[in-house]
Amino acid sequence: MGFLRKAFIVGTGGLGRVAVNPNSKKARIMRASERQFALEVELANREAAYQQRVLGLLRTPTQPARAAGWYADPSGRHMKRWWDGARWTERVIDADGERRDPM
Repeated sequence: MGFLRKAFIVGTGGLGRVAVNPNSKKARIMRASERQFALEVELANREAAYQQRVLGLLRTPTQPARAAGWYADPSGRHMKRWWDGARWTERVIDADGERRDPM
């Protein structure tokens, strides 16, 4: 290896391109490495895009928020139960009126 070629490789930290025979083993290895790197970058980009889509789906509410009010009792023990807008409460209604019954 000539002095200038060595100086070029050392001076560029080995990142510079050196004129090599395109059919040499070294050139084939360099091309394969570049292709592998490009594939890894593409895979990382696709994975990041996929993760963003999944996170977007997780953030999207599947059901609209219900307003506070009387709704059919989810336990099925009473006619209606009070929904306070965030959770079911103890307040229930049956044919005989309003009572309290913990979930």
